[in-house]
Amino acid sequence: MVPLKDEFHREVSDLLDQIFTDRDVIGPDEPELWSSHTDFIKQPLERLFDFCFSFFLLDEQRDVILHSSGMLKPESDHMELKVRHFFLVQTHGCFQLNHTQPLHRFSEQCMANFPPETDQG
Repeated sequence: MVPLKDEFHREVSDLLDQIFTDRDVIGPDEPELWSSHTDFIKQPLERLFDFCFSFFLLDEQRDVILHSSGMLKPESDHMELKVRHFFLVQTHGCFQLNHTQPLHRFSEQCMANFPPETDQG
């Protein structure tokens, strides 16, 4: 991808800071805080969308191995950890894993079977 110009990079970085500030400290059972947070991020999101950016979300599930340590013994030998990655991408952007792979869009409707020279995928 082509890097953003410096002055544009600063604005996009500031918008992302506004969107993700305090997000990780709001619990899932705090609807009043989520409501306030979503109201606060509407304007920065709209600005990013005006720049033709979108968020591509990737959910990952990991198993974390838990070890016994002295007197501390976990109830299980592992625990599941869910991680969500947020990628800021061009709304109509695409990527290719390598030059022999198909072209993919940042979209859940992407059909990876299209060859790189087509306009679909």
